[in-house]
Amino acid sequence: MEDVDLLILYEANGHKYIQVNGFYKNQTVNEDREAPSEIPEPTQEQLQSRTRVTPAKVKLKLSKVNISKSAFNEIWGKYPKRVGRRNAEKHFYATVKTEEDLKAIHQALDNYLKSERVYKGYIQNGSTWFNNWRDWVDYKETVCQQCHGKGKYTSTTGYEVFCDCPKGKARQGEVS
Repeated sequence: MEDVDLLILYEANGHKYIQVNGFYKNQTVNEDREAPSEIPEPTQEQLQSRTRVTPAKVKLKLSKVNISKSAFNEIWGKYPKRVGRRNAEKHFYATVKTEEDLKAIHQALDNYLKSERVYKGYIQNGSTWFNNWRDWVDYKETVCQQCHGKGKYTSTTGYEVFCDCPKGKARQGEVS
């Protein structure tokens, strides 16, 4: 964060300090009610000795974001409950950094959309799901996809049919 000029790390009187750049610009502060600071300001020497990021490095970082933006938009478009886009995007950029991560998040979304939870209508807000999408990468559903754990289902012709899964076979044993 210091490299991109978001904060300044410095020492004074044997103590280490952090100064957040642009704090007052981005905060509402009643300056007339604020107590005077007891923390010393960084010296000019400390300010001049800081390393800075060159514009070329900043452009490189931005170009990676643009590539990820289209990947995010693709996944976001498939998500069923698109609530909290800004936070979802933050979580996406923080966790998806490689092609393997991109494949993994696609697999996680596929697993999530096929889950019993989604079938029953319990769908997380997008911001929540993108915060913990890795939980769904290797997720294996333990409930039958045909009967959804009920042991029976209605066929396309309208008849009630016992499923071939263990739950359905158990129900058949109860009926016989």
